[in-house]
Amino acid sequence: MALEIECKARLDAYPSIREAIESLEGITEGTPVMKRDTYYARLEDRDSSMPPRKAAKFRIRESEGLLVVTSKVKRMEAGVEINREHEFAVSDKASFNAFAASLGFYPWMVKEKQGMSWKLGGFTIELVTVSGLGDFIEIETLLDHSESHRSGEVKQQLLDLLSRLGISHECIEPRYYIDMLVSQLKNR
Repeated sequence: MALEIECKARLDAYPSIREAIESLEGITEGTPVMKRDTYYARLEDRDSSMPPRKAAKFRIRESEGLLVVTSKVKRMEAGVEINREHEFAVSDKASFNAFAASLGFYPWMVKEKQGMSWKLGGFTIELVTVSGLGDFIEIETLLDHSESHRSGEVKQQLLDLLSRLGISHECIEPRYYIDMLVSQLKNR
């Protein structure tokens, strides 16, 4: 079990932020990313008044030819997500869907994002376009469960990195993507 600490901010100036990222000392060469996340929920929870992030119990991510199932226990602190993650790989999405359905869970929502990814020390920085939502920067790191006492320090490092890139903390997006996607669907 890992502790994921992540923040995301909405972007208006994607090209200039990319230049700022690539000018950071110690940054790796950028690599393209494409992630397709399918969220699963029980039928009765999908249309309830329950917040979408609570209704969706887990997701399966398709990226780089891999299928990874993730369940998170989430909390938000000043726009920074601190999540306990449980993950495992699967080899066959159709079989996994049948297994999930046998437990009462069905595909509910799909989130797709594509962009570029870099590494800086223990941090991953991604500039992504999320289908239907726009452009974002995501900065995250994973801590071992035994390092959870460092979460406040790491949270500050994330915020400092945003500042170094010229991104105002007012641009931090405190909502989860799934909440934004469901809200967008309801407003159509």
